[in-house]
Amino acid sequence: MTLFPIVERELRLASRRALTFWLRVIAAGVSVIIAAGLLAIFLNIPGGGGFQPGAPLFAVLTWMALAVTLSAGVFFTSDCLSEEKREGTIGFLFLTDLRGYDVVFGKLIGTLCRCLFALLAIFPVLACTLLFGGVEGGEFWRAILALLHALFFSLSAGMYVSSISQHSLKALAGTIVLLVVFCGGGPALDGFYAWADSHAFEPLLSLASPVFLFLNADGWSPQFWRPLWVGQAVAWLMLGGACVLIPRTWQEKGSRARSETSSLKRWWRFGGERRRAILRGAMMDANPTTWLVCRERSQSFLAWCVALFVVLWFMLVTWMDESSALRAFGWWIANIISVFALYLWVASHASQFFADARRGGLIELMLATPLDFRKVAPGVWRGLLRLFGLPVMIVLMVGFFSQVTKLDGTGWMSANSTERLIPQWVIIFGTSMCGLLCMIANFVALAWFGMWMGLTSRNGLMGTLKTIVFVQIAPWMVITFAGGMLYPIIGLLSASGKGSWMGSSWMEWVPALSTLLTTVLTLGKDVAFYLAARQKMVDQFREVAVRAVAPVQRHQRISEIVKPKPPIAMPPMIGK
Repeated sequence: MTLFPIVERELRLASRRALTFWLRVIAAGVSVIIAAGLLAIFLNIPGGGGFQPGAPLFAVLTWMALAVTLSAGVFFTSDCLSEEKREGTIGFLFLTDLRGYDVVFGKLIGTLCRCLFALLAIFPVLACTLLFGGVEGGEFWRAILALLHALFFSLSAGMYVSSISQHSLKALAGTIVLLVVFCGGGPALDGFYAWADSHAFEPLLSLASPVFLFLNADGWSPQFWRPLWVGQAVAWLMLGGACVLIPRTWQEKGSRARSETSSLKRWWRFGGERRRAILRGAMMDANPTTWLVCRERSQSFLAWCVALFVVLWFMLVTWMDESSALRAFGWWIANIISVFALYLWVASHASQFFADARRGGLIELMLATPLDFRKVAPGVWRGLLRLFGLPVMIVLMVGFFSQVTKLDGTGWMSANSTERLIPQWVIIFGTSMCGLLCMIANFVALAWFGMWMGLTSRNGLMGTLKTIVFVQIAPWMVITFAGGMLYPIIGLLSASGKGSWMGSSWMEWVPALSTLLTTVLTLGKDVAFYLAARQKMVDQFREVAVRAVAPVQRHQRISEIVKPKPPIAMPPMIGK
């Protein structure tokens, strides 16, 4: 009998998938491009004689690798078991001699191999930083060990949430919340306790945080090995919990249990009778898809939680002392996390609507009705706007106000001599307005491109991953690289004696030019994604929907698809 038969099956499937190969190629290619660009920037910094670029290059690459490894569980394992529950296939596995650990470790190892190969592909690029100087061998290997631990921890967290969930969006949100609690909740509570009790920081809950382990990878101290063992114990406990829970959570509950909770659950999802009647009467005649998207009021619960957190945290940091490092840095980190969480949530909802519609047969019903297909995508967009418009604008306006008041440290641009020509408040207001416009354009592009990816991808989670990577992550890397290249280019122009502009040196205009270039490139890519997705979803919805329901190659003819059976060959007649 084969030990772990699901492991063997998943490994065979992973070896035949093109994604296993392309993840390695993309990871290696992206790391090489980023390393080459950062190296060109670091080596051309004015006045950087004797500078060792290995340390900053290693720090940037490892931090980006940490972000990718922590997000692996969100996109690869958070829906692997819950998808089997929705399809109704996991029950057949437990009709055999398989146990919970067979299913859990089979799914985990198949996913772990793909992610591990991609992580191994960037290790040679990280090793090159040892040759550039500034990085020790022990620091390199400890960082590698911390990245491997973060990958295993993230995949284990996604597996645990997937074992107790059935809906993909709930599994996605649960995995994000669990990772945020472990990665940032423990260090935050330990830091708050140290600040309230006026003593030095003593890690207790922080020992289970992969981020705390990564931060302590630069020195030989017990603060590295203790978090490693504690984090491994927590990850294995989550895997053990998934093995125990998955045979008990895939069954449907009894009718009596459902009837006791159905009324409360229905009120939480859809509201009361009056709200449903008003919403249906106001939107059903105008656009049914708008009513389908925004009828579940619980879908915007996480967005309102993020908005409430941002408002409360802003009030807290404004109460802090201006000289406190937590005032600017803490607000900057909280703002980035909240905005990215909303990016992910909007993209996931835009993708999940059409993915669920395709899986539940709603696309076939749309194709069979005299529906104006040019109104489907705009109706979904208006529903998303009704669900997430107000909390998103609250978060963006609080961020805009923090930039105007220089709470997040954006007043650094006024320190150069350009304020001799441009007033300080104009620089700060212009920078804040550029950031606000870019984030609004990002949300619009994510919503429309997410709808397209949800209609054409295998499931909603894969559509969310494609949307985030194509619209946000990959363009952000390119735009950041383009903005950073202004420093060596203008530095070379200034060193060659090309003169000045408006009575000041070119180097003094680098921050303003970098902000302008970043804004133009961000708005340009958002407009391009929006127009492409809108053209597909509005003008070609029926064609794309038909391909999503029944993917048939265009070059095939009906006679090639349905081939006639060959005539039955008659046996030769035997002569006399």
